[in-house]
Amino acid sequence: MADENAKAAPRVTLLLGWLRRMLERPGARWAPLVLGMLLCLPYLGAGFQADDHGLRYRASSQLSAPWAYFDFSAGGTFGPEEGVELGMFGWWVQPDAKMSFFRPLSSLTHALDFALWPETPALMHLQNLLWYAAMLLVAQACLRRFINTRWIALLAALLFALDDTHGMAASWISGRNMLLSGLCGFAVLLLHDRWRRDGSRVAAWLGVAVLVVGLLAGEAALFVGGYLLAYALVFDRGSRLSRALSLVPYGAIAVGWWIAYRFAGFGTSNSDMYLDPVAQPLTFAYGALRNPVLVNFAGLTVPVANPALMFPLPTVDVVAGVALVGLVGLVVLWWPLLREDRSARFLALGALLCILPFAATHPQDRFAIYSGLGSMGLLACWLASVQEGRQQGRLVSVVAGVLLFMNMGLGPLVKSLSHLNFLPIDNVAHAMARALPDGPDAGEKTVIIVDLPSEIPMLSAAAVRSRLGPMPAHLYPLHAGQAPLTVTRSAVDCLDLSPTGGWFQSPFELLFWSHTNPFVVGQSIPYQGMEVTVLDVSEDGRPTSVRFCFGQDLEDADMELLIWRGKDLGPFTPPAIGQSLSLEATRLF
Repeated sequence: MADENAKAAPRVTLLLGWLRRMLERPGARWAPLVLGMLLCLPYLGAGFQADDHGLRYRASSQLSAPWAYFDFSAGGTFGPEEGVELGMFGWWVQPDAKMSFFRPLSSLTHALDFALWPETPALMHLQNLLWYAAMLLVAQACLRRFINTRWIALLAALLFALDDTHGMAASWISGRNMLLSGLCGFAVLLLHDRWRRDGSRVAAWLGVAVLVVGLLAGEAALFVGGYLLAYALVFDRGSRLSRALSLVPYGAIAVGWWIAYRFAGFGTSNSDMYLDPVAQPLTFAYGALRNPVLVNFAGLTVPVANPALMFPLPTVDVVAGVALVGLVGLVVLWWPLLREDRSARFLALGALLCILPFAATHPQDRFAIYSGLGSMGLLACWLASVQEGRQQGRLVSVVAGVLLFMNMGLGPLVKSLSHLNFLPIDNVAHAMARALPDGPDAGEKTVIIVDLPSEIPMLSAAAVRSRLGPMPAHLYPLHAGQAPLTVTRSAVDCLDLSPTGGWFQSPFELLFWSHTNPFVVGQSIPYQGMEVTVLDVSEDGRPTSVRFCFGQDLEDADMELLIWRGKDLGPFTPPAIGQSLSLEATRLF
């Protein structure tokens, strides 16, 4: 009879039964850590990527204090005009644009790297992996506290450790702040639970202290506030007053940190990629509704948030709508579990609330490293209910099988390849650095890059070039985006650019521009070797046609024009005066 039941059971139930037997073995507690770290071994060969080049440049040139490597702003290491002349910022950057993050603890760990092994990125990646291993262990300890059954807690920890959304933070030297923030945030939650359930006053004080350390590592540590609030709402057994008062110490620390952060001049301005919640409360509120849905859906299924950021802005909202439908469907399917299991309700609510601080930017898959504690814990509890026969049916089996495949089949593969995420951006940055002129007169030239597929590589190109040769007198990217482009020669020294749809069409084009500072027709922006005049704008203030005049014939020997085509930068021959060229859209991928 047992054999007949086994044959009749759905394959997904048999697979879950096998997983249960494996995870009930005595040594299984090390499986999440070991398997999660094995997938990260390729990261050791990733080298310097994207923002890493900037960290390296700041450390070697001593332009920034060792605790202040995360000031990326125009107005930080370089002023806006100087940054434009170096090609780091586009001509569209606002004079008071700012992107300055207070992450002294993370910054000091990078300073240590560059002091001890400045030319050995593998050891920097190793430090990342050590912090990541510590985060996995603390996350597993949290899950063991909130999920009573050992094998289910281990399944949750395994799903968490295999999660592909961890790859960006773990494989990127500059992503270390996310790992430190995650480690500290999960430690705060663990200590809070020991205080509230076990009555440990030492844990209470340590929790507050670790939150301070986490905020010194990065503002992302605020994510734990979502879990603490969810804990007070649905998990804590104390009185309502006691539960409310338990949040006061953390709230006081967060408010004090925010006041100090603002008073010291940190934060962002004039960027629609990283917005200021105080200056743009409605946009922040919309992100608070959209981002938790999209990030959690990406964490449970496949990374969909980052690819959406490469397309026109409405794409993100469309993907978020699909994610909302998907999450609502899962909630309906998981409702029996949520109704009867207090831990499941806490994990689900915490996964949503912890993403609220990230409403200050566009949704990104990497934020699921924080929501994954809750979403993977919830998924493990539901899969256990399927294995135990508490939830049955064809739909249940299909959904369980799909989620298992995504999280234990496809997910680990994607995670092991996460170190390749920045390859397209790095290719553009290195191409820019290689294409700049060499020779004794290189420092006197003006280099114009007519079209690039993205603004992001511009931030790294100057740092890469610093190790290859001199910078030109002026380096001006005119357009950075993935839209067809019309180039018109309006004068001997002028080019008019008209991208289809205008500038700033996708979130990744909004790094140093905000809709709160719209352009106007006739607006003139002078630089040392270039004057920019806005000829036409869209209804929302984005330039759609812009004239660039350089004060000398474009064919002069001191002028060099380049354009991105295919997979490299090459020479650009401007059209005759009064003539136009229609160019296809560039592609980053």
